[in-house]
Amino acid sequence: MTWLRNTLRLGVASALAALIVGAFANNASAETRGYVVSWFGVSTYFGGDSDCPDGLNPMSTEFYHRELIKLGYSEADATRLLKDFPGNPGMPDGEYIKIMMTRGDKKHNVYAFPETEVDPGLREIKGKFAYGFNLDGKVDSPISFIDPDTGEKGVKNQLYRTLGCVRSFRAPPPAHPTLAQAQWDVLRDQMPAWVIEISGITDSQNSDNVQVEIHRATDHVTRDANGNVRPDMSFTTDPDPRSHNVLHGHIKDGVLVTDEADIHLLADPFLQPEYRFTHARLKLRLEPDGSLKGILGGYHDWYALYWSYASSGWVEEHSTSLDMPALWYALRRNADADPDPKTGQNKSISTAYEVEAIPAFIIHTEEKNDKKVSDARKAPATRLQANMGGGLIGLLKSLAVLRSLAWQ
Repeated sequence: MTWLRNTLRLGVASALAALIVGAFANNASAETRGYVVSWFGVSTYFGGDSDCPDGLNPMSTEFYHRELIKLGYSEADATRLLKDFPGNPGMPDGEYIKIMMTRGDKKHNVYAFPETEVDPGLREIKGKFAYGFNLDGKVDSPISFIDPDTGEKGVKNQLYRTLGCVRSFRAPPPAHPTLAQAQWDVLRDQMPAWVIEISGITDSQNSDNVQVEIHRATDHVTRDANGNVRPDMSFTTDPDPRSHNVLHGHIKDGVLVTDEADIHLLADPFLQPEYRFTHARLKLRLEPDGSLKGILGGYHDWYALYWSYASSGWVEEHSTSLDMPALWYALRRNADADPDPKTGQNKSISTAYEVEAIPAFIIHTEEKNDKKVSDARKAPATRLQANMGGGLIGLLKSLAVLRSLAWQ
């Protein structure tokens, strides 16, 4: 009997050691990578004149002149009022500014009440290419685009259709559009960084089961001597559950694609207080230099997007040549999801945003809240379980039972 007990003890100990070594070996082969977002902006494909066959939208001086004539000012007066453009609010050289602010009914602020003006018309994208995702599963719908890189049909990106013929949203690659560049250049110095963590990478080219976490950090990015975001810096995640997204996805041929989920990003009032994407996905290429580059796409409340521009009123309008009432009508017209049950008016619009990220170290706070804004699957209960593999915990419990029997 003693011989049998000793044999069992030795067998259980050997099995336990083999399982632990195997579990840690498997864990070692499953890599976790951290990144900090170094660029985020509206995705706009640039295909030349074919994108906007009706021409680009007029500059602010042009549509201000047009509006002054519509309001009954003479050609001479309109020219005089815009002589010192852009002028200063409340000063003689900025007399036209107050006129433009109430150009709808001469009473209400046109940026807050765009319907007080008749739709001025916004020239929109008529080309066939755009970046984004097939969000509704329809390949041949009238609003569908084709992905210029993959040839995928059915891409929905009505935000690009709306904004793509505005000069400040256009730029030949690799340059970024001037408005997005200016906004992001300011934001990355004052807004807490966004970080991305990808775990479960068994092969950087092909991994069937990865988890992607998107957080807001408590730290800002650091710039290098060239003004670029410095890589390999450490960032602590914000425990606020509103800034924590957990997604599931896979990597194929070096491209990470996540499953459909809702994604919530806390941003900054200068750009957008927060983003709330529904039916959203990420498509990010793992670049040879260790960076990420790709697209975040989904549906978004169109009025929230309008207000992110219109809240700055004349300042944003004149500097970006973005006619705000025309934008309001175009966004409402192009909205393609989430119909209001009473009016039938769609409340959301399909979007796509460019995302670039560089390597970083991510530190998770101890008080991290397990309630996720986006949770495509149940997240591991602890970091130990996440790092060692959920199955190991169960195996250890089973072996503990066997061990107790063997030692009896």
